[in-house]
Amino acid sequence: KLPIIYINEDESAAMKRGGFVVPVNRHVSCVIEEGVDIPEAIELDLTGAVLREVVRIDRLIFPDGVKPSKRVDPKKYLVGTIFGRRSDGEDEEDEDADAAA
Repeated sequence: KLPIIYINEDESAAMKRGGFVVPVNRHVSCVIEEGVDIPEAIELDLTGAVLREVVRIDRLIFPDGVKPSKRVDPKKYLVGTIFGRRSDGEDEEDEDADAAA
């Protein structure tokens, strides 16, 4: 099993606005070909990720010679779901303005 790390968080509008991944799986079982170095982690590409997106195995980046094991069903394997804030403090500013009035 290899841990999953997140990359390209700055390329996701949801992540830029304080979003986060609620993980279902933090590791993925892999088969590594003979002669290939064992990677420290498998990368999860968050480019273009949006709120409430269900993150599946197709967003994982497997290095050459590394693939998910047969126990990992690509149709059922979930990495997690993206949740988070919808705004950058706009609601707090509106509440402060209403309280001052």
